[in-house]
Amino acid sequence: MNVVYLPLQKSTGDGDVDEFLKEITVMKPLTHPNILLLLGACVSPTGLYIITEFMTKGSLYNILHDDVINRGNKNHKPIEKPSLEQRLKLLLDAAKGMLYLHTLKPPIIHRDLKTQNLLVDEYWRGKICDFGLSRIKATETMSRLGTIQVWTYFIYMEAELR
Repeated sequence: MNVVYLPLQKSTGDGDVDEFLKEITVMKPLTHPNILLLLGACVSPTGLYIITEFMTKGSLYNILHDDVINRGNKNHKPIEKPSLEQRLKLLLDAAKGMLYLHTLKPPIIHRDLKTQNLLVDEYWRGKICDFGLSRIKATETMSRLGTIQVWTYFIYMEAELR
């Protein structure tokens, strides 16, 4: 397996580190063929880093829009476009990844599924990434007005509530 480390951002304060750690907390237990595998993370004075498996073809967005993104770049080697069969497989991979997230106990709601967050490996397998906006549906609770759904927000949750 090839590995890549991604510098996410330079840390500007405790809030950035907290958000980063919350994303890692969401990703850490996820093991599914259509979810990007988290291998490690690093918080250092130079920035925040996430270590994942390397997806050779990049994002589905870049694959589909390569000609527009690199227009006029003479040194660019065009990206292979997916066939209809490969596109349907990527669609199915995204659906399988979302089904996995939604059937976890408690379920994880991604909230940012788009072509930029679907990475593609050398075998045209799609994997969902970027769990920064994810939230976990924690419980259902009873109130005077009936059953309400309670959602746990990982990005904006106060430390005292965790």
